[in-house]
Amino acid sequence: MTLKKFTVSQSAPQDFFDKIKSLIESRDLGKIVSFNLAGKELTLIFSKLGTSQIKYKIDESNNGFSCTLDSEKIAFAHRPFRGDIEEKLARVMQKLGAVIIS
Repeated sequence: MTLKKFTVSQSAPQDFFDKIKSLIESRDLGKIVSFNLAGKELTLIFSKLGTSQIKYKIDESNNGFSCTLDSEKIAFAHRPFRGDIEEKLARVMQKLGAVIIS
């Protein structure tokens, strides 16, 4: 699975990613995944045996937002595990109300 696009209703981007962060902090996923939210851009960062960055453009609406893949730099060591990590992250996002469109 590749997270190409997802939408979230009834939440602002910062609030949503703060909730994800608190959910994954106590899990193994929290040791390798972090987020950087700056303006209308979200950067998903995988750090372990290298660093990968996946950047999304954020489009806010009246009652939520959507994120669309903009660019990515995947570390060579992460390529075999990317799908598994993104799938775990997608499950957490879906628990919080995100709809994955990819």
